[in-house]
Amino acid sequence: MMFEEPLSVADVARLAEALLPKELWDYVAGGSGAETTLAANRSALDAVALLPRVLSGVDTAETATRLVGSDAALPISGSSTHTVNWLPPRPPRRRGCPTS
Repeated sequence: MMFEEPLSVADVARLAEALLPKELWDYVAGGSGAETTLAANRSALDAVALLPRVLSGVDTAETATRLVGSDAALPISGSSTHTVNWLPPRPPRRRGCPTS
């Protein structure tokens, strides 16, 4: 199955839905109960329009910061749940190979 490179979050979601087992996709994409909070969040996000200014007036960008007392080159964090074990493991990194 051949896919084009995703250009948006919606593209990534479509690829994930096509590739993941149905139970895992339902867990990742869904909410609980009547999914009213999920619908409210989607509605609130859809109401936001971003106007990128592409770092206007900035010569260099620096994403590094400190999170919980540790240096972070790219400050993105998340929490895991037991379902993370449903996802395929990352291949081990080999010495001398660039990291992905």
